[in-house]
Amino acid sequence: MCQIMGIFRCGAGKQNVLRERKRVVHHCAAVKSRCLRHLLCITFVMGIIPHADSSGTNSEHNCRVENEKFRCNNRNLRQFPLLPSTSARSITELALSNNCINHTLNGYFVGFDNLKILFLQHNELTCIENGTFLGASNLTILDMSFNRLFAIQVDAFKNLSKLTNLHLEKNLLEYLPDGIFSTMENVKHLRLQSNRLHDRSLPMGLLKNLIFLVSIDMSRNRLTTIPSDFFKGLGNLVKVNLRDNMLTAVNMQHWPSVTHVILKYNPLINITNVPNDTRLRADYTYILCTCENEKALNLIMGDTVHSHCPNFRNDSFTCPADSSNSPSHDRIARSSGLISSCWSPTLCLSTVILTCTIKLCHILGLL
Repeated sequence: MCQIMGIFRCGAGKQNVLRERKRVVHHCAAVKSRCLRHLLCITFVMGIIPHADSSGTNSEHNCRVENEKFRCNNRNLRQFPLLPSTSARSITELALSNNCINHTLNGYFVGFDNLKILFLQHNELTCIENGTFLGASNLTILDMSFNRLFAIQVDAFKNLSKLTNLHLEKNLLEYLPDGIFSTMENVKHLRLQSNRLHDRSLPMGLLKNLIFLVSIDMSRNRLTTIPSDFFKGLGNLVKVNLRDNMLTAVNMQHWPSVTHVILKYNPLINITNVPNDTRLRADYTYILCTCENEKALNLIMGDTVHSHCPNFRNDSFTCPADSSNSPSHDRIARSSGLISSCWSPTLCLSTVILTCTIKLCHILGLL
């Protein structure tokens, strides 16, 4: 079983209410809108899960089924509202966002035979267990962003073979088990940004069954490397977002179909084997002026170039015919928006860019 570890515990006992309320009020100074929801949730006293009447109306929370859509957003719910089985079978969209739900989801979706869209963002979910979505095998869109998810068990999504959009961004995920996406071959858009994923979080075959994947967002995590064959075999993959990580090298050897790559705000040194016709965004990164980076350098240089790289001619980088592909640390290219520059390593120590390149200088052995 997964433990509950949310900062705001919507089911706190009465003796804890005042203490929790003080914590909420303090937090509200920074995040007023989100805290108001938590404050209401903490002070909300709820006996049992209310039942719905025959019309599908939940009288206590004013939630209603209309046009096969059940919407119960912003109702301070701590648990899922119950629906008549006749209503559950007809629902195609279930919206329960902006609540305080932190209970296990297991068993709730049995009977939701026609459910296609499920919104659970902005709740207090911490763990998704195996078999959670049994009964909801027709889901195509699942949004669990902005929760407190720290664990997802390997078979949690096992029966979601029709899913096309999966949102897991803005959570606390540090690890994704191998095989978690094994039965989700129809997923086209995968959102994993703003978690705590690191190199050991990503098993080598994590994405191998997502053969129809079009875009993946892994920005704002803690990645330092991406294996060159991590996206191997994903022939439909077009867009990869890896901005705001800690990447120092990217090898795109097995990214043949990718046309949009975002690498902004990474301490990069090498970007190699860039596919033809790739649009590369590498603003505010540092790249060695070497032959192996020739294609990447020409892609990021833009229309306006201030260059100190020895082989730049007419706003492009040309690798000398007799030059070796071995890495050279004598020049560094810095991309900054539409203006790119090449700096000698001594400029790493200048006060102008010291804060931006202090880590890079350590890597290059300059400090």
